Amino acid sequence: MAANVIFKSKDSKIVDTIIDSIIKEIKKGSKAIKGEDNAVIPYEFGMCGHGHQPFGCNPHPQSFIDFQIKVGDKVFSGLGYKDIDEIAHWADIYMAKYIPKKVYKAVNFFNDSFFDYPSTFIPNNYKYLKGIVLLGKPCKTFKKLQAEVDKISNKKFDLADFRYILPTHFLTQDSEECDLLLSEIRRHKGQRISDIINTHDMNGRDFDVKMIWG
Repeated sequence: MAANVIFKSKDSKIVDTIIDSIIKEIKKGSKAIKGEDNAVIPYEFGMCGHGHQPFGCNPHPQSFIDFQIKVGDKVFSGLGYKDIDEIAHWADIYMAKYIPKKVYKAVNFFNDSFFDYPSTFIPNNYKYLKGIVLLGKPCKTFKKLQAEVDKISNKKFDLADFRYILPTHFLTQDSEECDLLLSEIRRHKGQRISDIINTHDMNGRDFDVKMIWG
């Protein structure tokens, strides 16, 4: 095992600085939302180093890798696993606090849920914040669909979390897709929904919403 493994940036205030930058971009993004529009927060996660095993996946979930985060036009480098953990934790808390009422919902993407190729340097089960989207006002058809799903589902599903084709293309603003799902519900009259999933193509990109019946 490598000695003196680094878990955290030498800058003790870097997590607070990044969270402050995220909040500023959220405030900017929310002002740009009009009606049913969405706003993608300019937040990018990546790597600027190669860790301890540059040509293979290191099985130790906390081994050091030189992570990098860009928020707006600011780039923060030299981040470790502990920094990434803290950013994901505090982003959830502060986003709930600072999201304006005009935003229907803020959606955080973790790991492979945002558009990207998987990295062999990051353990598959490791959770980190990958992207943020602010959702505008949902269409009327979406509201009707959510109400119907609430009536016949075995558990609670927040359909605002579902998307396909593009990371900015959400069910909340797609009246045509909502109509198709409402038609499916009518065809399965008397049955209950056990699960709802996003199906994926070979590149791991979301492209459809599927209801599981029974």
